[in-house]
This record gives sequence, structure tokens and C-alpha cells, in this order.
Amino acid sequence: MNLAIKKDPTIIVLLLILAIAAGLNFYGIDFPLGYHPDETLKVYFIQNNSQNFFHPIFILQVVRTANLIFGFQSEQQIAVLGRATTALMGVAIVFLTYKIAEQQLPSRYALGAALLTAVAPGMVMHSHYLKEDIALTFGILLSFLSFFALGERIRLMTTEVDQQAGKYSFIENIPWKQVILFGSALGLTFAAKYKSGILLPLYFATPLYVLGLRKLVYFKCLFWSFSISLFTFLVINFPILLNPKTFVRGFRYELDHALTGHNGIKVYPFEHFFSFHLRNSIVPSLTILPVILALGFLLYCIVKWGHINWRSRFLVCYVVFFYFVLEVSPLKPFPNFMRYMVPLIPMLSLFCMQGLDSLMTMIPRRSRSWLPLALLSLIIVFPLMESVKFDYYINRDTRGKIEGMLAEKERDVLMEAYVEPFTHPADFSRLPDLITEEQNENVCTLVASSFMYDRYLFGGTLKNQEPDIYVKYQQYLELFEYPYTEIRPLYKSIAFSNPTLRVIDLCE
Repeated sequence: MNLAIKKDPTIIVLLLILAIAAGLNFYGIDFPLGYHPDETLKVYFIQNNSQNFFHPIFILQVVRTANLIFGFQSEQQIAVLGRATTALMGVAIVFLTYKIAEQQLPSRYALGAALLTAVAPGMVMHSHYLKEDIALTFGILLSFLSFFALGERIRLMTTEVDQQAGKYSFIENIPWKQVILFGSALGLTFAAKYKSGILLPLYFATPLYVLGLRKLVYFKCLFWSFSISLFTFLVINFPILLNPKTFVRGFRYELDHALTGHNGIKVYPFEHFFSFHLRNSIVPSLTILPVILALGFLLYCIVKWGHINWRSRFLVCYVVFFYFVLEVSPLKPFPNFMRYMVPLIPMLSLFCMQGLDSLMTMIPRRSRSWLPLALLSLIIVFPLMESVKFDYYINRDTRGKIEGMLAEKERDVLMEAYVEPFTHPADFSRLPDLITEEQNENVCTLVASSFMYDRYLFGGTLKNQEPDIYVKYQQYLELFEYPYTEIRPLYKSIAFSNPTLRVIDLCE
């Protein structure tokens, strides 16, 4: 092993990149439980061995299994353990990105794709939360890697030359090793999040643009792979078999959620020219320069469709299809709709490096020794700065300052959700609802959180919303006419970290 590392510096660089990813992902994961409301509920499920199946329970099972070793009892300890498992999957995603990229690129650019994934703010911030998005991304990349191996195997095994007859004969032997690996990876993906069902049409449609897969054996392999994936899904989510009504209720809730929006707020694609997630999710997740290079290469692939390899075609179809399905859905839940685009970050990082590689072929040879490194440094430095800032300020949250500010208030204070850490069950109270309650008539001080009021200030500007959205919009505007003091983040409000808090004085 030591000899192999000395002979191949790529291994050393890859290990360094994985160490960077681990440092960014694990730093600051001990922030208080309750800043992210969904974590509170998940910790409750882990402790009580229960679930509501609003999501499949892969991440719950991972933490339960890990806790068999550690035996943590407190909610905070279990939350940190859960975040640690997510952070570890985030590191694994960086490795999988490299393994996929090395099939498409020279090693230095494949390492660049892994490094960009490691430092991407969207990857780093979501690797800090006990949520499904990183687990889903891990499963997707693992399934892609095994699918590419299966596809290559089928393409290579479909013909053999009969030397004596001078004819080609067709081989239909199923490559069981690749089928089992692909099916298991796909099962893990389905067990992470229902959204993974988006992948199914991609696999069925692949033979449309890959001639070597237009074979009966390909569809036989898909059938067995999907069967194995269903078995894997059921093994992980075995409580479905014990309580199918809970599963059906949870699945219906998530389906309705996707079709009707979050808290009644529906963000339709035409109103934003299909660019809502591009501007508000992808660019903050990668920063502008990598996104420009990635989109440039994606357009290049579409123009040069007949000249790119089948793996690139598949990844282009994945990025475009995944993006537009989620963009068409009216579900863009505040405050962290960014997480829906996390599964695209590694592939956009790969496209960025492929774009950089293509650009280098157009410049004079004498500049190719230093210019790629200079551009790579420029691509990496801004995402890295954003991720470091996120890590530094995640434990310096604005919610930690509110208690000191309210200490001098003599009368009762009303606080809406996202002002204090959530407890179980999570209380999603809103100021407009609280101040209409009779027992709160004499309250002078209100505390509003941007994680709650921003959704209504935004939703109130959209068309075709429920009447209640416009009512809440007007109520917040009226509240903000009173004098208020702001607690603003030193970095910025992002994901579930550092909301802007407004302390409103009604009596003044």
C-alpha cells in the first residue's frame, strides 16, 4: 500500500481532498439541536424506534445502527451522531465524484471535480444536517457508478465473432455481479428519499441514445436490478410491512406536498422562466464561475450530442431531467429550498472540470502548464471561502443572541417559529396567528424570524396563491411598520443557519 502511494501521487492528492472534505463537513456539527426543526423530529424517531414515513427511513436506520456502538441517550448526542453519519456520506460523495470523473477526464481534472464537490457550499452546509439530501446524493452517485459498469459490461458482451462461420452471435448471459451491485445501490437510493423515483425513466430511456444497449439483455438486467432494489428498499424500510397504513399516509403526504407547495405557497416555473432553482439554489451552492463553466459544457454536449460518449449523454439527461422536474413542481420550501438541488452539485462539478478541460485545448501549448492551475484555483477559492464562513458562523447563530436582548424586557414576549430552538413536537407558530389570540392582547414585544416571514413576503408577491398567503403578507407588512431592532447575521442567512431576527415594540 505504501509503495502504491509513493508510485501514484494521485492517491495522495485524493486523500488530501477527502481530508479537506472531512474537515469542512465535520467542523461545527455540534450546534444546538432545534435550530433545524426536522432534526428534532428525527431524533425523536430514533430514540423511540418510530417513524411517520414522510420520508423513507434509511438515515434513521443508519443512526440507530451507529448508536448500537455508542449507546448515546441524550437528544443532543444523538443529533450530533446523526450529523456525523451525514458528514461521512458527504465525504463518500467526494470519492464517488472522483471515481465517476476519472472515467471522463484526465486525473488532474477528475481530482479537480472531487475538490470542487468537497468545497461546494451546498455540499458542506447540507452535510451538517441530519436530513435525507446527502444520503440521496450518495445513493444516486453509487447507482450511477454501478450502472456505468453494468452498461459497459453489456456493450462489451453483446457480440462475439464465430471464427469458423464468420458470423456474429449474440450473448445473453446476465452479468450478475454488475446487476446485484446496481440493484443494491439503487435500493439504497430509493430507501433515502421518494424523490429518487425520478431516476427510473432515465434508466429506461438510456437505450434511446445508446445503440449498444438496445438489447433484450439490457431490459432483463433492469428487471432483475429493480427487483433487487425493491428487496433492498424493503429490508431497510421493513416497518412498512408491519404498519402499511403509516407508510401510505406518509407517502400520500409527500406526494401532495410536491403537488401543492409548502405552507400553501406555490412557486410556479413560468413566473420565474424556469430559473428559480438556478438563481436561488444552484448558484449559491457552487458560486457563479463554476456554474457558468458547467452550463457552458452542458450546452456544448447538447450541440455535439453525436460526438460525446454515452456516459456523458446519460449525465446530461440526468441533470436536465432532474432540474426541470423539481423546477416544475410548485414545492420550493422556505427557508431551505436549496437542498433540493444537492444531488446535482457533484455532476455540475464534473461538468465544470470538463468545460475547463475543453477550454484548455483551445489555448496555446506554452500556456497549458500554468493556466489550468490558475483557473482551477480561481474556481475553487470562492466556494471554499463561502464554506469556511458557513462553518465558522454555524455555531455563532443569531438565535444565541436573542435571550440577552430580551433580558431587559419587563412584559411578556411573543416569539414565532425559528426564533428559539424547536422542541418536539415542533411548534411552527407565526406572529400573525399569535397576536390574534385573546391571552396575548397586552403583549408589547414580538420577535419575528426571517425563516418564517420571508416566505410570506415572497409568497405575497406571487400570482395564484391561497387567500391566506396574501393576508399573512399584509399582516407582516403592518407589523414591520412598528419600531423594531434587527439581529442580523455576521455572515448571511442560509439554509437553516443564522436567520435575521426582528424584535418589534408594539407599545412604543
